[in-house]
Amino acid sequence: MNRGLDRQVVFHTTDDRLDFGRLIEAAHERCGVTVLAYCLMDNHFHLVVSCPDGGLSPFMQDVSAKFTRHNNERHGGDGPVFRGRFASRPIRDERYLVNAVRYVHRNPLDLGPSCDLAAYRWSSHRTYLGLRRAPDWLSVSPVLEWFDGPSAFDTFVRAAPPATVVGSASAADLVGALEMAVSRHADGLDRSTRGVVRTCAYLLLRRLEPRSADALVRWLGPSSEDALHQARLRAERHARSEPHYERVVADAIALVSRCV
Repeated sequence: MNRGLDRQVVFHTTDDRLDFGRLIEAAHERCGVTVLAYCLMDNHFHLVVSCPDGGLSPFMQDVSAKFTRHNNERHGGDGPVFRGRFASRPIRDERYLVNAVRYVHRNPLDLGPSCDLAAYRWSSHRTYLGLRRAPDWLSVSPVLEWFDGPSAFDTFVRAAPPATVVGSASAADLVGALEMAVSRHADGLDRSTRGVVRTCAYLLLRRLEPRSADALVRWLGPSSEDALHQARLRAERHARSEPHYERVVADAIALVSRCV
């Protein structure tokens, strides 16, 4: 994923969004990268991709550099459009893949809870539901094969994610999910990414089964039980004053919970 420099709008017009798709198509052919899901919002995008030959970096560099040049030409800009290098996290298993696609397809709900995901034009959800033909660079079968048809997938995406992690998850998966969620909510957070991830990790502890909680505590590395207790209290105070922290935790849970 990536977002606009200084949180600025990236996709101003329909032409911007269509251009981004054309650039993905061209880079897909050159780099051997297939998109499994996508969502374009005004100031950021998410892609779930398969790159078995390791072509992720050239793929993203090609798309981002050309989009920046075209965007500046269309809108009279000069300089970078995105905040820097894209952020990415590996997807280690099918559970994480299915949840990541749900997470990406739910992005338009940031516009309001009444947003109709099936009507949102700039995500792959409509293609998953059979309402639009899949372009050559998009593959929906690796995820849809987990469901009894598009309707079951739609129900899964629309259903509220669990409030606690269902099943165990490794510290690496938990931290990766928090980092992805922090990137999504960066507009509402005024601390460094690392600081927010650690704060949200302490908030997440109460939502975990013991094995996952122990793994996350080892990653956090508090010096003592008292230090752990004090850090959790500070995290709770942050959450009470800033609702985005709980949203980050909820998004992370949605990414790592077992698909049921």
